[in-house]
Amino acid sequence: MDQPWINLQNYTLTEVILFLIGALLWAYAYIAAVIRNHRYQTLAIPLAAVCLNFGWEVSSVFFFRSGIDMGKLFVLGYALWMGIDAIIVTQMFRYGHTQISAVYVKKHLPVLLTIGLIGSILGHSFFMTEGFDMPMAVISAYLINLAMSIDFCGLAFKPNFHGLSTPIAWAKGIGTGLISICFFLKYPHIHFLTTMYILTALFDGIYLYLLYQVVPTLTSDPQDARSLPTADLTP
Repeated sequence: MDQPWINLQNYTLTEVILFLIGALLWAYAYIAAVIRNHRYQTLAIPLAAVCLNFGWEVSSVFFFRSGIDMGKLFVLGYALWMGIDAIIVTQMFRYGHTQISAVYVKKHLPVLLTIGLIGSILGHSFFMTEGFDMPMAVISAYLINLAMSIDFCGLAFKPNFHGLSTPIAWAKGIGTGLISICFFLKYPHIHFLTTMYILTALFDGIYLYLLYQVVPTLTSDPQDARSLPTADLTP
């Protein structure tokens, strides 16, 4: 079914603006991750989250396009997320080992990541097309988002790991917060989603606390970029 570029019949202008700003912050976080991955030969997004994110984006764009009901502009936005994330996926195969300590897992990581990506695409496409998700694929999005926030907290305790970035953390946290407000205004009666908003915000806040208060104490490298939050994206 054809729809306008911005659908103000299904969503209020306030909801659209909140989602749009949040989506742009997420796009910034993705681009910042690509830059950081290349610069430090690391992976700035948790491995599981990369697989889940990309599977969600592929499924949304190719199998659930009619469910992206905020307008054509946001169908393109989801496709943009997918395009940027495709770069992160290639970086994941090159640098994902920096998040892994177990030798056996490192040895078989490409196979495990391939299985994860295929499983993510299949799982999300069935979840969306068989009626378990909501418009904009919001339920699956928040399940992934919460898992990502928890995974970030775990990475914060990995010594001398250069994949951590305060600009990415702030962009993710604020972007998710704005999108949460958008969908709370749209679906105030769906308590599952409200719970997901709160939990995701809680772990995003914990992750930021860890970045500023705990991570600098774990590094043995005084020049570690994590100790200089404002310098994460400088040349």
